[in-house]
Amino acid sequence: RILREAAIHHLLRHPNIVSFHDFIITEDYYCIVMEYVDGGKLLDYITQHRQIKERQARKFFRQLISAVSYLHQNAIVHRDLKIENVLVDRRGNVRLIDFGLAKRYRDPRTLFH
Repeated sequence: RILREAAIHHLLRHPNIVSFHDFIITEDYYCIVMEYVDGGKLLDYITQHRQIKERQARKFFRQLISAVSYLHQNAIVHRDLKIENVLVDRRGNVRLIDFGLAKRYRDPRTLFH
């Protein structure tokens, strides 16, 4: 599964998806080297600010929709979208992470079976 995650993540270039840098295989471990996002988890961001204003929520939502649309345009489904898989960078932009359950598809109709 980690090989599929690395292969899929390596294909992605989008401002709201964490960048993939390298994949290292040793005798004992597989290591995926990704961009460091210094803002923390979206859930922590919301908790820290107690609530977020509608304008900020719209910005986050647009960015997530942009990332998911990009994935679908490239025949990839994330399959694990949840607040724990969204980070916020220092500039206040969301970044999608964790492609461990992601999958490529050929025919969109097969996604519903």
